[in-house]
Amino acid sequence: MWELPEFARFLDRLAAMGRLILFDKGAVLTEQGEYGDDIYLLLDGVLSIWVDGTQVGELGPGAVVGERAALGDGRRTATLRAVTGCVIAAAASSQVDRASLASLAEGHHREDAGSR
Repeated sequence: MWELPEFARFLDRLAAMGRLILFDKGAVLTEQGEYGDDIYLLLDGVLSIWVDGTQVGELGPGAVVGERAALGDGRRTATLRAVTGCVIAAAASSQVDRASLASLAEGHHREDAGSR
């Protein structure tokens, strides 16, 4: 896993290269099973995580999502819905180092929690 300064530098780079998106409460950022190339940094707000129609968690500011689709076959592994208004930085996965994405993805397997 990353040390805090290394992770902070990664977040700074992601925010700098991305575009800002504003989401209203209830808006869907990603839909499970759809294809997508962007990765996202949640700057403000709360996102709920839904897998197979069941809410499995929530994410707050500083969360990076979308990297598993970029590393895999391009399909989103979860639906992400805004619980509150959200500010999100989005960047194409091709703009981010693949090794950094892989390191980040190591801890992002909420949808597998029920099968362990």
